[in-house]
Amino acid sequence: MTTPDERRAYQRGYSAGRRRKAAEVSAERRRAQREAFRQRAFLAALPFCLGEHAWKLNQKPCSTLDERLALAEAFANGATARMVR
Repeated sequence: MTTPDERRAYQRGYSAGRRRKAAEVSAERRRAQREAFRQRAFLAALPFCLGEHAWKLNQKPCSTLDERLALAEAFANGATARMVR
């Protein structure tokens, strides 16, 4: 038989484990949501970055595909940073 103190200690440890697991799941869900938002923002910015010819990145005109993709990624990262605040 276990004493009431042992049962209470076991219950407290069990509850703490459940809270920690819930917090880990919640943090993982937030990371996944943030990444999904960043990907949607990138895809939303991509047509504008590819279609417009007057974009500049670091005071340099964007002319190659890689530069335009970097510009779209910069837009997505900026949108994600504002979302997190």
